[in-house]
Amino acid sequence: MTLSDRFTAALMGALFGSLIGLAVAWLAMFSATLHLLGIGSHAVSYETSAMTGAAFFATCGALFGSSTGTLVGLVLAGLFEFERLGDDRRRAWTIELVLLLVGIGVILWISGAL
Repeated sequence: MTLSDRFTAALMGALFGSLIGLAVAWLAMFSATLHLLGIGSHAVSYETSAMTGAAFFATCGALFGSSTGTLVGLVLAGLFEFERLGDDRRRAWTIELVLLLVGIGVILWISGAL
């Protein structure tokens, strides 16, 4: 694996890691599962969570290269599974459909088609 491949994986890891950090901070404050478990909400710094997630996944990207994408996917799947623990009425396909549509919209927006 070349240095540029590792650098690219680190940048992508930092990007997605910051988004995961924001999602974790949001879940810590507004998680329905945590409220069902009686834990309640916590005051969390969004900036710190985003930077921590970016640093962790950038380091993983520099060390493991393109395998970091698998780690990002597993962490996202774990977050969705954790949030669904308390609600059996919600179906997984609806979340996946929303994520697919958002992903397509982002790709079209970046490519200039929108």
